[in-house]
Amino acid sequence: MIRYRTKASLQLQTSQGIVEVEPGRVISLADERDAIRLINERKIIPIDPVSWLIFSEILQDFLWAVPDEEARERLLAQGVKEAIYTEAEIDLLRRASKETLRQVHEAKKVFTGSRVQEMIEK
Repeated sequence: MIRYRTKASLQLQTSQGIVEVEPGRVISLADERDAIRLINERKIIPIDPVSWLIFSEILQDFLWAVPDEEARERLLAQGVKEAIYTEAEIDLLRRASKETLRQVHEAKKVFTGSRVQEMIEK
């Protein structure tokens, strides 16, 4: 089971009822869907090394989402061929147009291990 660190106060349902969890606490969640929702809401972050292989409807392709550069390097060392995006890159690309996302993705596929360092849309 993956461990997460809370970034915000949460109310979680446990076998003992609803529990208030303060920021900075370490928790484990039984339901992966809850974890994904809370990660997307920026309320928790994974502590344990975790990477997700995701199919993007916008890109019509698979990609890896990882928390940081260390996780990206681990996947590259394993020979992963799909594009890899760190949390920081995803944050930079969050407001990008679909066309820009497609262009970035094509570049990441050609240049294995490349990184998005800055996002300037014209």
